[in-house]
Amino acid sequence: MPRSLGALGWVMIVAGCHILGDIGSAAGLPAGNLLMSMIIGIALAVSGILRMSFPKPAARVSQVLIGVLMGSYLMPDSLKSMGLATALLTGVTLLTIALAALVAWAMFRYTSVGLPEAILGMVPGGSAATVSCAEDLRANAPMVAFSQYMRVLLVALSAPALVALTQTKSARRAEESSAFEDFANATKLVGSDDQFAGLVVLLMVAVTGFYLAKQGRLPVPALLGPMIAAAVVSVSGIETGFAPDGLLKDLVFTVIGLEVGLRFTRKSAAAAGRSMPAVLAGITALCVLCALMALGVTQLADVTFMDAYLATTPGGINAVLATAASTGGDVPVVTAVQALRLLIVVLFTPLLLRAVTKLVTPIPAQRLPQSEKSKISPVTSCKAESLA
Repeated sequence: MPRSLGALGWVMIVAGCHILGDIGSAAGLPAGNLLMSMIIGIALAVSGILRMSFPKPAARVSQVLIGVLMGSYLMPDSLKSMGLATALLTGVTLLTIALAALVAWAMFRYTSVGLPEAILGMVPGGSAATVSCAEDLRANAPMVAFSQYMRVLLVALSAPALVALTQTKSARRAEESSAFEDFANATKLVGSDDQFAGLVVLLMVAVTGFYLAKQGRLPVPALLGPMIAAAVVSVSGIETGFAPDGLLKDLVFTVIGLEVGLRFTRKSAAAAGRSMPAVLAGITALCVLCALMALGVTQLADVTFMDAYLATTPGGINAVLATAASTGGDVPVVTAVQALRLLIVVLFTPLLLRAVTKLVTPIPAQRLPQSEKSKISPVTSCKAESLA
């Protein structure tokens, strides 16, 4: 394998991953483009076929576009539906984030998973955004990716299965029409009917957000800046339809999955496998707690259990929204709560990670048992300003 593939070589690899991702999605694989490209990247890296990282400029562009996509989920129509039910669900969402942090701390305390990897791996939502910024936050990106996409996979599989128990014929027809519309719009780059205008707005939002975030010294500016800018534009109603959609959205997910997959080594892959019991236990605990909290919400507000569960389930926003739309659920409420949590998670996770690692850093490493030393990621020895 040559030292450098060149632009054409990378384009061919991304195109191949995208095609296989579409096949996986058609076969029912949740987050098909993300998971398939990551699996292919892992296979290429671990086997030694491809011993090089994905080009950083392209990876950074995908991070910027993911930020725009995350911010665009918060739409005015969703906010108009906010009522008692949504307020309760939002409170439950904040509790879910707190529980995720508690589970992450338990994983760090009682397993071999490092603290940054546990926090970033357990945050409920924004998997693509979290994984894309893991390296910027000095965390082990392969380990974070393993935890996040395991969560996406389990939630995406369990939510539709749970809903299927009450799914009606009309809901199934809605799902079929939605699939047809997805196929018809597969070649779109943005959501707007006017593709050129949508792309121009996308470029303006992305560049402006990134520039202001850099000037404001925000952590992970390539992600947070465009996300905040997109959220402001979406909520204001000034412009809609500028977020990546169709082919562009799939390619962004493909690049993120491939870029993370290529970071794996035989050692990191083995470590991820050893951590599987702890990761599965943490994800299962979060799902069960969310279901119990959703049941409590149904006793306090006029909302069905399925709407409450879909609104508070820990992540997989695309799969959750698709499930709500295809089963006749209250899509505005589910969208509002999921989008708010996504923004909260992506905005405050870097700050949470910084605060928690400050508590760990003062611990003298020479006084720790060897088993405890192995849990502390390099991020705990970095100064706080290195995360800014």
